[in-house]
Amino acid sequence: MFVPMLFYDADSQEPLPPYSNCPVLHKIGRPDAFASELLRCDLPILQITGELRQNCLRQLLQAKKSFALLGLDELTLAGRERLARDAKKRHCQASWLTSLRCFAASARLQEIISSGCLGTLTKMHWQGGPWEEYRIRDLLSWLSLQPELPTLAYSHSHTGTICLQATLGQAEITLEESGRSSLRVKIQDFPEKNQTFTNDPFATELSTLLRLARSSASWTILAKV
Repeated sequence: MFVPMLFYDADSQEPLPPYSNCPVLHKIGRPDAFASELLRCDLPILQITGELRQNCLRQLLQAKKSFALLGLDELTLAGRERLARDAKKRHCQASWLTSLRCFAASARLQEIISSGCLGTLTKMHWQGGPWEEYRIRDLLSWLSLQPELPTLAYSHSHTGTICLQATLGQAEITLEESGRSSLRVKIQDFPEKNQTFTNDPFATELSTLLRLARSSASWTILAKV
């Protein structure tokens, strides 16, 4: 039986939705039980942060077990390159969740860009949003496939917007803190198209991870540590 587990610290945390609502996900609120629970765990997801997370990561790498992190805290960001290198060395898949990639408008825009129908990207601009910079930069890098990213126009708000120009058209996506998103695309010689999406992006991301982990498939679609 496939056993995925969410590890959190019950003294300072509650399982976050949609993880708290996932019936197949075992919730473990005692960090001191991590080592024993890991023996029967097929997919560890770490909500715990700080030094507790770092201790769990050391055990995961020692056990050569793939894992997912619920966001990247300061310590994980500081040691991110080394963590990615150590995970790769041990053939562990390592991803972080709550990526902006999982918004439906983001995924649809990535498909359009990859198809080539917009031509070559010439300009990309981000404005607003309630999310941390690393999440925004991950999304822009994923969409543009460029190591050099544009300067962010960051101001805390409930929505974030990406506007891009390309040689054959332009596009805009709006991501809302509630999970809603929208897409506007104009390709040369074609009418403008608008789409609105209402699905829960993080529930979609979690179900994708569970499906991939259960089937032992590659996690390349998810954000890498």
